[in-house]
Amino acid sequence: SFDQVGDLIVYTIKVTNSGNVTLTNVIASDPLTNTNQNLGNLVPGQSVTLTEQYQTTQTNIDEGKIVNTVSVTGTEPMGSTVNTTAGNTLFADQNPGLELIKTASPNTFDQVGDVITYQLVVRNIGNVTLSKASVTDPLTGFNVNLDTIAVGATKTVSEVFTVSQQDIDRGFVLNIANSQALDPNSQKVAA
Repeated sequence: SFDQVGDLIVYTIKVTNSGNVTLTNVIASDPLTNTNQNLGNLVPGQSVTLTEQYQTTQTNIDEGKIVNTVSVTGTEPMGSTVNTTAGNTLFADQNPGLELIKTASPNTFDQVGDVITYQLVVRNIGNVTLSKASVTDPLTGFNVNLDTIAVGATKTVSEVFTVSQQDIDRGFVLNIANSQALDPNSQKVAA
């Protein structure tokens, strides 16, 4: 399995002539690793082993897997083409995560009408791209769509709240915001 961009995947490919005639112009092709190698001739029972490397991408992690298919072709003595394919699927360890940090400025108040500005920073702390991200704040009625958040990226929004007499009598303003998004499998991720 893999879980980061740039993880190195090593593929070992063994090509064997399992027939009873010599194959010529044997070519192994792997679009994933951009391999297109002529292995020459293979006599019956002969094998050739190739080693390929592939570095994972964010797309691979978001898709949750890498499907790799190698095709091999060769020519038999009568001129007909012989071909075969082999595949491998490697699954990603997807770890979605969302963080919400909220700060207030000023962080004290003493009269009706004081305005508190809240800054809300939403950060993708997982290893997959998050979509349909949003922030809501029941106290202020704030609700904003943030769209897509790449791995490690942040989106920052601000909102304001005006202090009332009730807030002064209580001595504090309790304000809890929420953020949510969808991972590549359409599962909800919340902060």
